[in-house]
Amino acid sequence: MLTRVQSGSIVASVAVLVIGVGCSGAGVMLPTGYENLPPCEVRQYVVERLPEVGEPGCNMEGSTLLFPDGTVIAIEEVGTSFVRQVEAPHGPEFHSLNWGVPGVGAAFIEDGSVQGVWATSAKALDLHRQQLRVDGY
Repeated sequence: MLTRVQSGSIVASVAVLVIGVGCSGAGVMLPTGYENLPPCEVRQYVVERLPEVGEPGCNMEGSTLLFPDGTVIAIEEVGTSFVRQVEAPHGPEFHSLNWGVPGVGAAFIEDGSVQGVWATSAKALDLHRQQLRVDGY
């Protein structure tokens, strides 16, 4: 089964913007096999060290990502993007996207420009960059 990542947006309280990613429409295709992944042990990952993880062999949902400035965001279910935006609509954005088999991608965006992109594997990095382009970055 091929599934596409699609971004939509919902404004939450306290100037936090959450972007949900559905399973149809425009977007990057999720790699197959995620349906059979066992859950990973829940933990916190430092984004700069994500490449050390490699393809995790499990679903990273429930864990968190620690960005260089100390911001922590959730890793949601496979195919779901999470974005925290400080001082919406123009503040810095912290992105995570669970790609399933290749792992997780993360990005930091400021002033509409991508400042950093990290991922657990080369495949997750490529997918995350593709999704950022789809999202207009």
